[in-house]
Amino acid sequence: MTGKILGNRYEILKQLGGGGMALVYKGQDKLLHRLVTIKVLRPEFTQDQDFIRRFQREAQAVARLSHPNIVNIYDVGQEDDIHYLIMEYVNGEDLKTILKRDKTLPFSQITKIALQVCTALEHAHENNIVHQDIKPNNILITPNGKAKLTDFGIAHDITATMVTQTGKETIMGTAHYLSPEQVRGEPATPKSDIYALGVTLYEMFTGRVPYTGDNLIAVAIKHIQEEPLPPSQINPLVNSQLEQVILQAMEKDPARRFSSAKEMALYLAETLPDSGEATRLIPKDGFATKLLSPKLNETKRNLKTKAKNSRPILRWLAVVFTLIVFLGGGAYAFNRYFNIPEIKVPDLKNKSLQEAAALLKERGLQYTVRQEYNDTIPAGYVIDQDIGPDDPPVKPPREILLTVSLGPELREVPDLYRKTINEARLELIKADLNLEEPVKEDYHEQIPKGLIFKQAPAPKDKLKKGSKVTVYVSMGPPPLSPDKVGENQEIIVPSLKGLSLEEARNKLAENGLSLDENFQWETSDQYLSGKIIRQEPPANSQATKKTKVKVVVSEGPGPLPRDVTVEIPVPNDGINHEVSIEVTDVAGTRTVYFGNHPPGDKVEKTVRYYSDGFIRVYLDQKLVEERNTKTIR
Repeated sequence: MTGKILGNRYEILKQLGGGGMALVYKGQDKLLHRLVTIKVLRPEFTQDQDFIRRFQREAQAVARLSHPNIVNIYDVGQEDDIHYLIMEYVNGEDLKTILKRDKTLPFSQITKIALQVCTALEHAHENNIVHQDIKPNNILITPNGKAKLTDFGIAHDITATMVTQTGKETIMGTAHYLSPEQVRGEPATPKSDIYALGVTLYEMFTGRVPYTGDNLIAVAIKHIQEEPLPPSQINPLVNSQLEQVILQAMEKDPARRFSSAKEMALYLAETLPDSGEATRLIPKDGFATKLLSPKLNETKRNLKTKAKNSRPILRWLAVVFTLIVFLGGGAYAFNRYFNIPEIKVPDLKNKSLQEAAALLKERGLQYTVRQEYNDTIPAGYVIDQDIGPDDPPVKPPREILLTVSLGPELREVPDLYRKTINEARLELIKADLNLEEPVKEDYHEQIPKGLIFKQAPAPKDKLKKGSKVTVYVSMGPPPLSPDKVGENQEIIVPSLKGLSLEEARNKLAENGLSLDENFQWETSDQYLSGKIIRQEPPANSQATKKTKVKVVVSEGPGPLPRDVTVEIPVPNDGINHEVSIEVTDVAGTRTVYFGNHPPGDKVEKTVRYYSDGFIRVYLDQKLVEERNTKTIR
């Protein structure tokens, strides 16, 4: 589609992404010379009249909306079998991407985003449009923090949605955000959008959705049957006022939810320390005044009505009184806001958030919170502050940014039972954990040789990110001790190939056998000098205690050594990193390089190996590259 021009006007520049029903492209309006977003119905749906009607009906409905927090639709059209929408191009990221990257956001930022979504929903609901799919993926955030609501029921992700039938209508929505009434197959209403926004708020404050399950049906059923875990039990920094807003929005009975998105916004705005922030975020259409001061508006209306019935003398008295109040208030405001003594911000590091908040309140200061993981500072305690005791004094009510610890970043230990070492190492890398090396080995009656039969910690336990997990690998069933092996009892002969003579003697002794010391020497270009080439009886055959195993030993010259240059870029992240290189070949497994390197360094080492094998590179004890020497030329 790149380069194609639709409607003799809209040029497709590149693909941005796609959902279950549509593909999304960045485009250029060649008539108005502006960037646009082009949404094209997927080809597999172009013959389905239900999808086409829904695509066009929703597009026409949303095109009637005009709101600064809703992505505008400029045009809708069809060219051959291509059905497309032309939409406003938003330079930003969706909220889901931001949450995945940043984990958590400052509470005030979350509230401001939610306020903007509330105003967008109120506008849509006033125009009899229900979004039906409110979720972080459908909320775009511009670089300056402006929220834009998009995808009004058009591009649902079929792989992540639950579909129910009510007569001939099909109701779609993402399972993790579906309202109970939608799960039951009832029509979506404005209060369904309020429920989904409540779920989105829950995810923004806690870092996870309230309901999860083995499949989408199980998740959807939980919306009907289960109560969500209170957000404060996941994130102790969520106060009772915020929690009440979230849980009321997520009431299972629509009648118990907020009556409108406007009412929800009113309660959200009260959680902001500076109500002026809410005013700036809400369009100047009368909603802002009603939102922040409904009682004041009512009072003004009452005064206005009384004034009409008052005599002229009372009007003059009111004017004089107002002037006195205004002048007195102005003097007070000047003294209050311009003649304020500066104060030093106290040291809040390593104090609990509650203690820090109390200290700031005593001094008339406000605060906002950002959260991050920390291995040393307990959860709920202050790690850093943007203005501290060593900075110049500030005037109240200055806002101090506090960085508060979430505690150590934990990872769930995967189940490594009956996995090989390589499989276990890969599972641990995926979980941001490391394998404790050298690996422990022991005999086991039931677990085949080479498979893990025990691990510590146990599966599903929580560990700090980067911690090590110890595993125990089976050496197979334990051999009988030589004193318990009968003269004629059959014994499995172990493999001696590649071992030295001393290693072969020890291994045979462990199995109740012995080495025939009249061994032969033979020239070999595959085995290093002193290594066993062949044996008789062969490995895994049966023998008795009387059997002496004959071997042929290499006298060299062995495989020719080969050299390869290994390059390792060290991350430029401000910290030193540990780099090691391990070689496994006919000579065994050995570490050929180990060292610490500064950030941004580039390590280049010449590695020598013999025959076929593997070269493994570790960064901070994590496997980052494994190269099969067969592929090296």
